[in-house]
Amino acid sequence: MKAYQSLCTTIGIILHSSTTSAIGVDDNNIPANNSPQGAELAEPPISTTIESLPAVVAVNPSRQTTQTTQTQTTRECKLDEPTPLSTFPQWQEEVGYWIGDLSFFGADGMPFQSTNKWNYRYDNYKGFITGNIKDVSYRQRNVFLYPPQTSQACASDDSTSGNGICGINGNSKIFFADQSADGASCDGSIGGSTDPFANNNKDKAMFDKTTTLVGRGNAVLYQVYYQGKLFQNQITTLSGKGRRTRSAHQFAPFPGVPNPEVPTACSFYRERRVSREEFYDALESTLGEYRVLDEDACSWSGEGKFLPEVVGGLDACRAHLEESFEL
Repeated sequence: MKAYQSLCTTIGIILHSSTTSAIGVDDNNIPANNSPQGAELAEPPISTTIESLPAVVAVNPSRQTTQTTQTQTTRECKLDEPTPLSTFPQWQEEVGYWIGDLSFFGADGMPFQSTNKWNYRYDNYKGFITGNIKDVSYRQRNVFLYPPQTSQACASDDSTSGNGICGINGNSKIFFADQSADGASCDGSIGGSTDPFANNNKDKAMFDKTTTLVGRGNAVLYQVYYQGKLFQNQITTLSGKGRRTRSAHQFAPFPGVPNPEVPTACSFYRERRVSREEFYDALESTLGEYRVLDEDACSWSGEGKFLPEVVGGLDACRAHLEESFEL
């Protein structure tokens, strides 16, 4: 049973190790009866991110073609020469500083309530995301900020992560994503299999991920499969003028879980690209608004584990987010 719980806990890492099209996964929700309910999306890839387990991505061979029509000018694609991600409008749009209004919902359509000791609000929280591309590589760094829990919820559970007080102090999590196409991709799509238990050995991995550019240069489809069964389906819409909307649907296709076709969670992210100055001004302001303790600022992993090697604070957040541009 411990091994199975460990598998479920790792789902969040796998998803947050994904491309920016992935909704970030905050933590995993293992109910009292130990039947898995799936990882929290929040979420990437786009996340999907993460932590010390960057994704190892291979091009999906079925997506390799001889030409690409993602841009106005059709270019010949040579399979021995990877096409730079900058060729495609969707990847161009992912670069920069993004601020998001995030919401995460459970199977009942109500705001998610974590049972993994992350007692903070999910109805409307904030995401600060940086992204960058170089050649056939993509990098993303995320900081998610959570408001203090409601007084009503604290009356029944006043637990917090760290030294904050329930209903008064919020908290933060950080996420990572590093991907590179392993081979040539003619249409900008990337995919592959990864699994921490298999040491990212694609032949032994249980999770298969694909990122496909869709629409008229304005959308990205990201999917995760568990042993051939759909685990997460996410669409990213790039609607113009620096606006990005992401929504992911999550399922539980695991052994012993009934009705794997029934969704277990859904996320809704509304994001806008801003200048670097506005980005960090908003980050500092939100840390204050949510009363996040300095020691908690950017010192908690996506799994909700405290990172003792990190000296929390605004500078820690800035250092983490700027890693995207060190690609």
